[in-house]
Amino acid sequence: MNFFEELIKPLSIDDFKSSYYEKKHVHIKSENAARFSHLISFEKLDEMVGVHGLTAPDITVVNSKDDVSKSDYLWKQDLVDPVKVAGLFADGATIIFNALQDRFEPLRLLCSGITEDLQLRAQTNIYLTPPNSQGFNTHWDTHDVFVIQVEGSKDWKIYKEALPLPLEQPNYKFEKDCVDALNVIDEFVLEQGDILYIPRGVMHSASASNEKSLHVTLGITPYTWKSFFLDYIELISDKEADWRSSVSLLASDRESVKSGFESKLKQLQGFADIEAVINRHVSSVHQYYRPRTANLLNQSLESIVLEKTDIIMPHRHNTIEITKSEDNKVHVSSGAREIIFPGAAKKTIDLIFERNNQKIGEFNDDIDWDSRKVVITKLLKESLVFKTLNI
Repeated sequence: MNFFEELIKPLSIDDFKSSYYEKKHVHIKSENAARFSHLISFEKLDEMVGVHGLTAPDITVVNSKDDVSKSDYLWKQDLVDPVKVAGLFADGATIIFNALQDRFEPLRLLCSGITEDLQLRAQTNIYLTPPNSQGFNTHWDTHDVFVIQVEGSKDWKIYKEALPLPLEQPNYKFEKDCVDALNVIDEFVLEQGDILYIPRGVMHSASASNEKSLHVTLGITPYTWKSFFLDYIELISDKEADWRSSVSLLASDRESVKSGFESKLKQLQGFADIEAVINRHVSSVHQYYRPRTANLLNQSLESIVLEKTDIIMPHRHNTIEITKSEDNKVHVSSGAREIIFPGAAKKTIDLIFERNNQKIGEFNDDIDWDSRKVVITKLLKESLVFKTLNI
């Protein structure tokens, strides 16, 4: 399943890339109002505020009309005071639930799925806004966002002013003075089940209509050419000692700096290990999410006992790279960690990660049962796979 393809339907990926990506916003309407109801709900968020013992990093409270400080809704030791939060919400404040994908499985699957599909980091913030209220004033973001309207609706405005592809640095900070209320180029209602894509740097504002609004903001962190070249240079610096040498700032050495710069440019072109740079980024993306399951402790205990009727499957969206080195070792890497097996384990590992639903006692992998159990037990203990069935 391609999560991103499902997210932007009925737009195709090609149409999205050519017409909208990093260019302009698009409002994707849906006839299915309940399309995203599985992600989160007002009732679940209400319960979180009231009984889950949230802290200041977990939520933020904002109001476009009044400044809200943390002291207005905290209790002690950064614990959130649910009664104060409820009072602010009743007075028109928006509650933002930060990085909720770490608490709710549907949101985690969405983020890890989008991360895998795009090879870019994705995370969610949840916005709960009372009727006829606005959380943030007009602004732009330094990352792309997909606004997923889960409940209620919001009135949106898109402005002419924009900063082309800003980065998350102080010199790209939004300036309030650039807002011109007359320069609205699009105005619409985001209904339940709709999606809105807003590229970074596009100025926008939103306010809830006469009903409370719940939307998920899926933020996508860009991997820019700037990031690519920084990674590229870092790889060269790891391999070539002269890239780690000092640059003289003395006036008498300016000519040698210029010639050294020209020499380094030629080295850049000669290095050209593009795949290494890409793999470096992909590896960092894979480390961004860890597998989660409700019975992880039990799985680790069950790894001690394996039956020939068990079926072993890899965790969903835990991207695995399997390679064989020159010394006849099999390297299983999840980005965050690497496990090394003897070369004879390659067929066993391939059978598991091909998701063939085959009972492990029926594997045609050219190794004996005891050796197979050793391989599978190691994968289970490292939480790269899990046991699905024993009959």
